[in-house]
Amino acid sequence: MLNKKIAMILILLIFMTVLTGCSSNNIDRLTYAIAIGIDVGSNDEMKLSLQFSIPSNSSSNSSSSSQSSEATIYSVECSDFNDGINLLNNYVSKRINLSHTRVVVFSEEFAVGGISDTIYTLINSVQIRPTANIIISKCSAREFLDGAKSELEKLSARYYESIPVSSEYTGYTENISISKFFYDLQNTRKTASAILGAINNSSTHTNSNSKQESGTYYAGQTPIKTESSGIENTGIAVFNGDKLIGELNNIETICHLMCTDNLKYCNVTIPNPLGVSDTIDLRLSSRSNVKKNINIVNGNPYIELEFDINCQILSMTAHTDYFSDENLEKIQTKLNQYIERNMINYLYKTSKDLKSDVSGFGQTAIKLFSTWDEWKDYNWLAKYKNSFFNVKVTSNISSGQLLIET
Repeated sequence: MLNKKIAMILILLIFMTVLTGCSSNNIDRLTYAIAIGIDVGSNDEMKLSLQFSIPSNSSSNSSSSSQSSEATIYSVECSDFNDGINLLNNYVSKRINLSHTRVVVFSEEFAVGGISDTIYTLINSVQIRPTANIIISKCSAREFLDGAKSELEKLSARYYESIPVSSEYTGYTENISISKFFYDLQNTRKTASAILGAINNSSTHTNSNSKQESGTYYAGQTPIKTESSGIENTGIAVFNGDKLIGELNNIETICHLMCTDNLKYCNVTIPNPLGVSDTIDLRLSSRSNVKKNINIVNGNPYIELEFDINCQILSMTAHTDYFSDENLEKIQTKLNQYIERNMINYLYKTSKDLKSDVSGFGQTAIKLFSTWDEWKDYNWLAKYKNSFFNVKVTSNISSGQLLIET
C-alpha cells in the first residue's frame, strides 16, 4: 500500500514538472516574428530587424498569427544573427519565436559581401522553417519590411506566403527557399539564386518599355500606381558562391524558369505578325521538359536546348481569321523568334556577364564525366563562362484550345 502511495506521489510530481515546463513556453509569453531583415550595420557589422504581427482586438488567440492587421519592427546593431536575437529578447516583453517567419530579407549591400555565415546559422536554427523564402532587396531590408503592406491582404505570415505564388501565373519570379539556397551554395553543378525585391513607387518606375513587345523590368520598376508605396518581387538575384553578382529582369526570369522546367504559364506581348494591330498577347506554358544536349568542345561547354511551347492567344481583333493555318503559322513563327532571341540573351548574360550557372546545366553535364575526381578537376562552375549555345523553339497553337479557353 505504501509503495502505491509513493508511486502516485512520483506520478503527480512528474505531471507538475511537465506542466510547469509547458507553461514557460505558453503562447501568451511568446511573440512571433513573421519576417527577418538583415542590413549592413555600423562598423561593417550587422543590423538585424524583426517584424512582428500585432493581433487586432477582434482576433482570437488561435488565429492571431494569420489574421493580424498591424505590425511593428524592432532593429538592433549586432555582431551576428544570434547576438541580435539575444539583444532583442532582452528588450521586448515576450520571448521571440521564429517558427512563423516566412521571409528572410537581405539588402543588396549586405549580400554583395557574402551571406553564407548567416545562411548556415539560419539553417541550424530549430525554429526557422527551411521553406521560408529568401529575398534580396534593392533597398535596405528595414525599408523593405516597412513597405510590406497591401490593401488586398492583412499583414501577416499569410501575406508573405503569397509573395512567391505569383511565379506560378506570371513567370516573373521564382519560389526560392532558404533550404534551396543552402543546397545550391554547396552544389558543384549549379549556382545559387534568390528572389529579387524592392519598394515600388513613382520614383523607381522606368520608361524603358518597348511598345512592340513585353516590357523588361527589374523589381520596383513596373509603372504601378497605388495610394502608397509597396513591395514588389520581380526578377531573380544571381549569386557566385555566396556573393550577389547580378540580377535578372522579368523576361530573363521567364527564360530561367523555362530552362529549369519551372514555368507553369506566363503572358507575353509580341509584335502582331498579321498586321491588324501593333501587338498580340499570348499565354505560354511548356508542353514538355526542355531537351538538353551538352558536349565539351575544345575544353568548353557546348549547350543545345530545345523548347516545346503551348500557346494560347489572349487578344484578338474583329474581322480577322486567327484560326486559319496560315495565320497560326505566322504567329508561331513570330513567337519562336521572340523566345529564341530572349533566351540567347539570357544564356550569354548568365555565362559571359555573370559567370554563373544559375540554370543548373551542370546537373546534365556531370554525366559526361566518368568519376567524381574528373568532374571536380574540370571545375564546371569556372568553365561555364566559356559556354556557347544553340537554341531551338517550337510552339503549338490549337484551334480547339482557342475555342475552349478564350
